[in-house]
Parts: sequence; structure tokens; C-alpha cells
Amino acid sequence: MGDPIADKISLSALIDGFSSYAKTARDILRHPFKFPEGLDIEGENAFRNALSFVFYAIALQFFLLIPVFSKHAVEVSKVTFLIRFLVQFAMYAVLLHVGLRIIGRSKRDLRGTAVVYSHIAGVGAPLSVIFLYPVFLSFGPGALFGPPEDLIRLASFYEEHPGLLIYANVVNLVFGVFAILVTVSWFSRTHQVGKVRVVLSLLLCGGVGAAIQIFILNPVFLVTFEWVERWLKYA
Repeated sequence: MGDPIADKISLSALIDGFSSYAKTARDILRHPFKFPEGLDIEGENAFRNALSFVFYAIALQFFLLIPVFSKHAVEVSKVTFLIRFLVQFAMYAVLLHVGLRIIGRSKRDLRGTAVVYSHIAGVGAPLSVIFLYPVFLSFGPGALFGPPEDLIRLASFYEEHPGLLIYANVVNLVFGVFAILVTVSWFSRTHQVGKVRVVLSLLLCGGVGAAIQIFILNPVFLVTFEWVERWLKYA
């Protein structure tokens, strides 16, 4: 029996709403440091539009990774993939907001932080998948959302493929530094926080978030979604 929820997330519906996402993503890529000047954070539809932007970014990642899932014979439904990354997005948004409130003494509410972060993650996450695609295609989806065991296997994989290791390190360094510069610039402007304080907030968010994602979220999602997908298949 097919997944009734997944059936509602049809390709045609995604295409209908993708033009808005693509236009905003294009504007961000064209003017990565100037874009927040025109970003509507307090508007009536700001939060809803931000969530829509994240939704389409997650959908784009899913379709980009279909060849990876196919090559490594991994079954991942649209719904489970969406839930996984929505939870991950919410976690990092909350952690970043806490850091900005405590370290940066920001007065913005969580809604405002989520709106800003959604536009950064909505472009950055798909770009990360594209840039690291050779790694995902060679190793498998475990490189993206695997438990600690997969990260150990990935380290051994890199030892056997030093070219991919060099490539991944260069991409992570260049793209990572640029992403940090953009993120610091955005939140410094939108939240009226000093850049040093934004950096410290990012370090807190990244460190705590990565630990939670690797040691808690990924293993829990792996077990839970395997059970759910097995149940849906025979329901």
C-alpha cells in the first residue's frame, strides 16, 4: 500500500511552488551580503514564507539525492526525509536563537531568528549537497545523516580514497568559511548583534547541534523510520 501522505507531496505540486523558491535563492546567491537588507522579518506572512522556503529546499535535496539512494539501494520516503530535516532545521534554529539571546543579547524573538535562518539554510543546505555530491555518490547517504558508526566507516573510506578526502576538505573549508561570513553578516544586521558575539553563538549552535545530530537524532531517526517504513509497506 502506498504512503498516502507522501502521495500528497506530488512532483507537480512541488513544481508549482518551486518558482518562488528559485527566485529567492537566485537573489540570495546574487547578493549574499546585501539580501537581508530587504528581508521582511516582521511581516504577517514572513514566518509562513520562511517555512515554505525551507520545505522546498528540503524537497530539492531529496530529488538531488535520489541517484545516491538508488545506487546504494536505500529506500527513503519523501515524508521521512522531510520530517528528519524539518526537525534538524528546528533544532539548529532554536540553538542559534538561544546563543544569540544569551551571548549576543539579541531582542529578536524565535520567530525572527527562524525567518533569517531559514533563508540561509534554504540555500546553504542544497549547495552543500551539490558540492559534496561526489562523496555522497561514492560512500552513500550515511555521509549525510548516518549514525556514529557511519562516520567511522567514512574515515576509513577517506583513507582508501585520498583524492575525495582532499576534495571534501577543500570544499568544507572554502564553502564553510564563506557560509560563516555570510551568516555572521546577516545576523549582525538583522539582530543588531556584534559580529564577534554572532561567531560565538554559531560556535555554540554548531558544537551542541552537531553532537545532538550525530549521537541522538541520526540514530533515533534511523531506527524509527525503518520501523515506520516497514509498517507502511505492509499496512
